[in-house]
This record gives sequence, C-alpha cells and structure tokens, in this order.
Amino acid sequence: MYLAFDPGEVTGWAEFTAHGEIADSGQINNGVEGVTSFLMGYDKPLHTVIIESYMVRPDNHSVKANVGSKMETVQVIGVIRGWAFTKKAEIVMQQPQVKKVAELHAGFKVKGDHKNTHWQDAVLHGVYYLVKIGKRKPKGLEGYNML
Repeated sequence: MYLAFDPGEVTGWAEFTAHGEIADSGQINNGVEGVTSFLMGYDKPLHTVIIESYMVRPDNHSVKANVGSKMETVQVIGVIRGWAFTKKAEIVMQQPQVKKVAELHAGFKVKGDHKNTHWQDAVLHGVYYLVKIGKRKPKGLEGYNML
C-alpha cells in the first residue's frame, strides 16, 4: 500500500494499492490529535508514505501568516513521519508545487471549497509519485506501452 497525505489542521489522505490504483481517501479533522488517532487505527501493510512538505518561505505573506502560529502542519508532518518510521515504510516528501503536474497525470483539477479539498490534494500527491516511479500511467496514456 501507498499512503499519501496533505497535512494540516485538516489532513487529506489517499490510499493506493500496490498497482497504483486509488483504494480509498478522506479527510481527518482536529490536527495532530485527529491524525494520531487515524494512524493508530491503520493496520494495513504499508510500502511508502508520501507527504506534502511545508516550509515558511522568506516572503512577507508567509512570514506574517506564521507569526504566533502553533505550526500545526509541521506537527502533523512530524507525527506522520514518526509513525511511518515505526512501520518501516519509505517516507517521501513532496513540494506543494507538484500538484500542477499531478492534475495533468490524474486528469482532474481540485474543485470545491478549500476546507473540503484536502483529500483531493492527497490523491494528487499519490498519483504524482506513482507515475514518477512507474506504478501508474498518466491519464490518457493508460493503454500505451511507454517503452
């Protein structure tokens, strides 16, 4: 199994089979506590965990947005990474910018109110990684031999 996350106060997740097919997806509320509960109940075999990375950038908006913040996203990432380590899963960190290419690979654009779209971002991170490693073909190329 491959498990992808869009971490934050609301964390999106997407599960993929060993063949790169989407098995399940959803959202977890309540930040660190919600993610911890979700992970403690996850008992499927796991190969790789894909996580959207986060960093405070040196631009004015990013710095101001994080003043006084508890950095919930960073904490959630730490919980997921620690859990994945205990499961002996490969941990892959991906930049948020891969989502533009991932939309092309997946054949859909994120739609809806932002608070309800975190699962879609997690799907995109999983699709991007699985196309990159050859477990999935980009949308529209499924029937073609890429060699």
